[in-house]
Amino acid sequence: MGLTTDKKREEYLTREFPNGYLDLGLLHGIASPLVFLLLALKEGMVVRGQREAIKE
Repeated sequence: MGLTTDKKREEYLTREFPNGYLDLGLLHGIASPLVFLLLALKEGMVVRGQREAIKE
């Protein structure tokens, strides 16, 4: 179940992935800020407390 707001996007996905696809969007929950912190760390953008926040 999902929410689609762009018909062209849905048509593109159907055409490109005729057997279906899994959308692991990062809109909700802890995954979004965690991924943000991890990607920033990977790129060398580090702030105080960032590593500890990722570990907890």
